[in-house]
Amino acid sequence: MTEATALAQEEETGIVSPAFEETVAEQVTPDLGVILDIPVVMSLEVGSTELTVNELLSMGSGTVIELNRHTGDPLDVKVNGKLVGRGEVVESNSRYGIRLTEVVNVNERLGPLG
Repeated sequence: MTEATALAQEEETGIVSPAFEETVAEQVTPDLGVILDIPVVMSLEVGSTELTVNELLSMGSGTVIELNRHTGDPLDVKVNGKLVGRGEVVESNSRYGIRLTEVVNVNERLGPLG
């Protein structure tokens, strides 16, 4: 029985064979093992603002730029520009790090892959 035939039979009867379910699960479930070694860029976004080109060109050393965040607000953690969580800056062994305080829902992170 082909997959199309099995699918048609399932639609008619509402009964799905275990072999068909297994085949569909294998096709739908991505093998993430093949992408685990791909390097990604993780960044921490303190805040952002919009400026005109004129404002940007008039800046000099010592200029203070107001961002869209308040002191104490969680910072955005992004991977390849996509929001994956929020956190706070910590110091460990004389290096900066981030403590994740929130991880974005997996469906939001993976988008169409999820």
